[in-house]
Amino acid sequence: MPVCFNGKRLERPHAPEHLALTATPVGGLHLCGTRDGEHSHDTLVYLQGFCVLRPIYHRPERVNVLHLDARQFMARLPDRDKLIDEDRQRKRIDTALRAEWRRVLEDAKRALPADVFVDRFYSALRGWGHLDLLNDIDALPAAVFDEICGYPYQEGSGNRDYLRTVAAAPARVAIEAGSVKLYSIDSFDENNAGRWMFARATGCLLFNLGGLHHEHWVQAHVRWLDDESVTVEPLGERVRRTLEGRWIWPDVVLCAAVRVGVGSDSVDITDAGVHHDGVLHIPDGECSGEPVRQVSNFTDENEQFLESDLDADREALADLIRRLRSVDPKDTLDSLLRELKLERYPVLHGRQFRLSVGTGSDGHAVELAD
Repeated sequence: MPVCFNGKRLERPHAPEHLALTATPVGGLHLCGTRDGEHSHDTLVYLQGFCVLRPIYHRPERVNVLHLDARQFMARLPDRDKLIDEDRQRKRIDTALRAEWRRVLEDAKRALPADVFVDRFYSALRGWGHLDLLNDIDALPAAVFDEICGYPYQEGSGNRDYLRTVAAAPARVAIEAGSVKLYSIDSFDENNAGRWMFARATGCLLFNLGGLHHEHWVQAHVRWLDDESVTVEPLGERVRRTLEGRWIWPDVVLCAAVRVGVGSDSVDITDAGVHHDGVLHIPDGECSGEPVRQVSNFTDENEQFLESDLDADREALADLIRRLRSVDPKDTLDSLLRELKLERYPVLHGRQFRLSVGTGSDGHAVELAD
């Protein structure tokens, strides 16, 4: 029956006659996303034409619509815009939506090729708690695998730009044959840098622990690095110093390579620094100050990101590495003088000095040459 206001017919996009409703134990339901997988938890709930439940914000084209069975539900008078015993009724409604999504997903699983079903409906499977429907399917969703594409560090501010989701999920045959290694690691912090660097060096894929059902077949092929011991040792140690930074003061070890062991396996890292137990191990291939980001997230007790301290400590580490590796006396002294900022002292301007460097802290001598 049309509804008119001031002689003008009103559009009623959510009216039962304008929607393909499915009968459920609580009423007629229209779910969005049943064809393309673009599901939504936003639901408009009507009782006898009155909207009794609505999300704070929703996209009109992406909303579920439920017309409640008036024999089971009652609204508060006089406005009839709230359900009686709303909290309990909301649980009944959520249960009905979840059950209807399971029916839709089971039908789609039977009708579609496995890879199409997974790609199209993985988000809905996860969002509505039906991941167990994937347990007997060989195809995997790419969203549960990340690859380490950069240098792992404590984020502090910003996103985990050293990770990216794989373009395509690995095949089951490759996983079971061991040609693709799957690891799981806790989020990066000052205590597990070694595990992250081990994973980076082995070229593994990181598995999202909550991305699949706990009984899924892939779980048996995931290596849980947090359950294994880790060791980090310098190979060919050359020199050891303390970095006197603005925010951090770790020991710094320059070496030819860093050996990282997890369980019974080990890798030798030559291209990037590794932090472990308060020590920054710097192999020959590392010359930047970026390893300071493994020591700290540079966030204070007020959750403020200390960008200037990060920049200062990053520059300090790069300068320390450069000085410790220097073989030219003049370049080394120039580096030290730049750090002292002698231009701030007018009494020194234009003066010349004769410097003698000893082997101990009290063995240096400076004489005025002019």
